[in-house]
Amino acid sequence: MENLPIKIYCLAADDGTLKAQEIDAISTLAKQLGMTDEKCQEILALYKEEEDERQKRIAFLFPKTYAEAVKAIDKHYGR
Repeated sequence: MENLPIKIYCLAADDGTLKAQEIDAISTLAKQLGMTDEKCQEILALYKEEEDERQKRIAFLFPKTYAEAVKAIDKHYGR
């Protein structure tokens, strides 16, 4: 059951941001499922750490913006 809030955080942040209203709703649901506030905060902190690391990996693997990548491809193929 402890991984359920993490999955819900991921779904809530699917639009690119995790809003305060979404965090509150997830906390309320977790409480209804018997989870303590402390545990819910630990899970939120873990989610945020994982998201930060994911963003770092994306920036490392794809340092160029989409527009820069298209421009480089066009230049390579002489377009």
